[in-house]
Amino acid sequence: MHKRQVGSSRSLLFCAAIALLAFPVILPANPPAAMVKAARYGDGGGPLLIAAVKAGRVDEIRALIGDGVDIDATVAGEGTALTTASRAGDLDIVNELLRLGADVNHATRGDGNPLIMAASRPGNLEVVERLVVAGSDVNAIVTDDETPLINAARSGDLRIVKYMVEHGANVELGVTVTLSSQARVWRSPLNQARTMAIRSYLIGQGARR
Repeated sequence: MHKRQVGSSRSLLFCAAIALLAFPVILPANPPAAMVKAARYGDGGGPLLIAAVKAGRVDEIRALIGDGVDIDATVAGEGTALTTASRAGDLDIVNELLRLGADVNHATRGDGNPLIMAASRPGNLEVVERLVVAGSDVNAIVTDDETPLINAARSGDLRIVKYMVEHGANVELGVTVTLSSQARVWRSPLNQARTMAIRSYLIGQGARR
């Protein structure tokens, strides 16, 4: 009885092997890039791209983009790669991402956009200039965020404020935001100005509230 069962099992395995040879699994010669990326990066590669940006690893950024990772992929709390680099004031990485095709106006709810984040950092004029030259909207409003000029006024950097106004930023453009207490408050470049110098400049440019 035992020998007969062993022999039967062997026969079944042999038949299965023949069936596989007769009917091979056919994979597409050129699988879609999305399929390849999904197999290689379970999360789409966005977190790896953000990590490479933070570390300043240009070669890794290029490799990830070349490998199919979406250059405008968003990561909660960070936004896009360009938003992350702009917030950090890393002009070299900003230039490289723009060269690779990053969307200069890509916005993420809760994480702003590249110019909004760049303007919030004092001393970040070079990055602000680069983004504006690349076509960033100086009057952009992102849901649950503020305008680039509001952030610039709050940063205390008068040079950034002046540059943005000289390039079309509306000194009267404000937004209503919801605080953690659920209270709704109006914010504008003028009422968020950190210094008297910025406040005086904005008033001189027509800001009234």
